[in-house]
Amino acid sequence: MMAPQRKFGSSIGIAIYLWCSALFLPLVCQAEQSIPKVVILADDSYPPYSFLADGELQGIYVELVKQAAMLLARDYDVTLMPVPWQRGLAALEQGDAIAILPPYRLEKERPYIARYSVPLQEEVVVAFCQHDVDLGVLSTTDNDGASLNVGVNAGFRILGADFLTAKRAGKVQIWENKDTYANVIKLLKQRLDCYINDRLSTHYVVAALPDNLQERFAQISEVREIMKRTAHIGYVADIKKKFSYQADFIAKMDQALLQILAQQLPK
Repeated sequence: MMAPQRKFGSSIGIAIYLWCSALFLPLVCQAEQSIPKVVILADDSYPPYSFLADGELQGIYVELVKQAAMLLARDYDVTLMPVPWQRGLAALEQGDAIAILPPYRLEKERPYIARYSVPLQEEVVVAFCQHDVDLGVLSTTDNDGASLNVGVNAGFRILGADFLTAKRAGKVQIWENKDTYANVIKLLKQRLDCYINDRLSTHYVVAALPDNLQERFAQISEVREIMKRTAHIGYVADIKKKFSYQADFIAKMDQALLQILAQQLPK
C-alpha cells in the first residue's frame, strides 16, 4: 500500500513544480529580458590598451571596463566587441553602435561622438624618427620639394599643429597604416621617416619583436612629444534614438569607473 502512496505523492510534487514553473518562469525571463544589452566596440589592435591576443580581447582599458561592468551587472549586460578602429568609428558615425573604446576627446573632428566617459588614463603621443631626421624643417618657410613620410595608425587623429601645417604646405606626407606593428616595421625598413603614436603602445610592440629588430629600433630616436591626451569610452550622438537608456548607462558607468580607478591609486 505504501508504494502507490509514494507514486501518488511524487505525481503531486511534479504537478506543483510544473505549476510553479509555469507561473514564475515567465516573470524570471521577463526580468532578464528587461536588462539592456550594451555592446561597446573596442580597438582590436592597440596594445597594451585594447587588443586581440589568441582570439581574446585584452588590455589595460579592457580590464578596467570589464571590472566596471561587473558593478553594473544588475542593470546592464555589457559586452566588449573587438573591431578594427576605423570600422568601429564608422559604426558610430552611422549611429549603429552606442560606444567605442578608447578615443581621445575630439569633439570637432568626430561630431558623431557626443559624450565621453571619465578619463581612463593619460597617454603621451610622441614622434619616433630616423636618426638623421630634423623636425626643425616643419617650422621653416623653405620648401625644397622634399617631404617627410610620416606614419600613423589608421583612423588616429594625433598630429600636432606643426605637422598639420607642414602637411598643408606639402612638407609632410601622412601614411595611415593598419596598426602599431605595421608602422614600426615600416619605420625599421626606412619606408617612414617618422612614426607618431602613443609612447607606451609603441614600446610595448617593440618589446615583442625579435632581438635583431629591437636592436635596430634602438637606432630610432624619440624626437618630440606631440601631445598628451586622455583616453575614454566615446558615446554616440544618438540621432536615431536607438539607445533610450544611454544617459543612465553613462552616469552609472562613470560612477563604476571612478570606483575602480580609485582602487588602483597607490596608497
